[in-house]
Amino acid sequence: MLEHKRDNWQDYKGPFPPAVSQMTVFNAQWTDCPVEVEKEVKKLWRDNELGNDTEYYHWDGSEDEEDHENYPIIHEYLKSKGVTKCLIHWWW
Repeated sequence: MLEHKRDNWQDYKGPFPPAVSQMTVFNAQWTDCPVEVEKEVKKLWRDNELGNDTEYYHWDGSEDEEDHENYPIIHEYLKSKGVTKCLIHWWW
């Protein structure tokens, strides 16, 4: 039997977001991603000291003005695709 945080977990409508949600993934390598966008993704990876293959960058373009300023090509590319929030993946 599974143990739950509360007895009425199936009906709980509390202030917390759902435990499971869907997220768009932007795969910058081995796709049709433009070269100049991938180049800026590489910069994002270096700037944030991200690792290889298993790490993702959470892009929240609707809130993070710093991302817009530091990575304007990524911002414009995602905006052109109708994406404001996503996980960015790059395998170096």
